[in-house]
Amino acid sequence: MIGKRSTLWLLISGLALLLTGCVWLRLLAFKEQLADLDRYVKVDDRKGLAFHFLEPVLYADDVRELLQMEPTVKTTNQNCQTWLWTFEKELAVTNAEPANFDLTFATLFENRKFNELGIPERFTAVIPKPIILGIVRSLGHADIDRSKRSASVRWDDGGSKGEIRPLTKAEITGLLGAPLSVTDSNLTYSVLYKYSLKTASPASAQDRLAWARFTFSRDRDEVVSIDGLLAGMRFTFLFEPPKAAPKPAG
Repeated sequence: MIGKRSTLWLLISGLALLLTGCVWLRLLAFKEQLADLDRYVKVDDRKGLAFHFLEPVLYADDVRELLQMEPTVKTTNQNCQTWLWTFEKELAVTNAEPANFDLTFATLFENRKFNELGIPERFTAVIPKPIILGIVRSLGHADIDRSKRSASVRWDDGGSKGEIRPLTKAEITGLLGAPLSVTDSNLTYSVLYKYSLKTASPASAQDRLAWARFTFSRDRDEVVSIDGLLAGMRFTFLFEPPKAAPKPAG
């Protein structure tokens, strides 16, 4: 009996590893689609930005496993599902903001496949569309460390198109409002934002936590890096100026 139980446990473990491997391969395929955005994604900018994936590769269960959290709201219409993710901003005790700076994103699924991502209109009202598209394209060139659940993205002319420039302090504060805290240094300064996912499902505060730290160059008030945490995954986004075109020989 012990031997049979051991064999059964090995089979279950093997299937779990196989499932994880399949999710990982689909994630890599999704990443490659972002790198070739014009071919695989149709962008609708009539209200905010909607990224419609022409050849969906991720499933709803993949998104749930990757994010390791449940959405704020789920709605179903026949074979289509919409998941809304609302991240509530953490405010400093003495801060009272005139506007609501919570963030809500929409993920849409058709026949269980992830086929659309919706970005609120507030983003496009503050940040130029070419920059948002450039950031999404750059995600397709991210270096992902599976074991550490981390991703590193470098903003340069190899992973983006259109207008290439760092985000400014005015754009960040226009989109996210006042930061929770500010840290100064000689050449740079950093601002920190913290959020918690609003969800009806039971989850610890740590599991729902998300944060982002923007580091600016002091002389230009432009972002040089973004570090953050989302769904237990650390990410780093490094901004660099576009590379100068090589001078003609002779």
